[in-house]
Amino acid sequence: MKLKDTHLIRLAHGSDLLEALTEQCRYREIRMGFLSVIGAVQGATIGYYDQKDKVYRSRQLDGGLEITSCSGNISLKDGDIIIHAHILLSDAEGKTYGGHLLIPHHPLRRSQ
Repeated sequence: MKLKDTHLIRLAHGSDLLEALTEQCRYREIRMGFLSVIGAVQGATIGYYDQKDKVYRSRQLDGGLEITSCSGNISLKDGDIIIHAHILLSDAEGKTYGGHLLIPHHPLRRSQ
């Protein structure tokens, strides 16, 4: 595979990170690639795979969080663009949270 294009995308303040990235990929007709994200969010929904129960679970994080790392890939599933990304977030005290980057209210089973 040969790297053809690089896109630098600035998202609107308050937009949902995963939805906005997916929409930008649709708009720019990006159907395959890698991504790296920096910045901050006002909240996030992250998920993890529960290996014992073999289900994905999700967790909602609220408040200002710094994106310390976020990377993933862009591909097609059933003809639609999807982004699979992992994210690491840090709060004001330096506590970190990581997992799959999800759309809020994603239909994964929620953790209690």
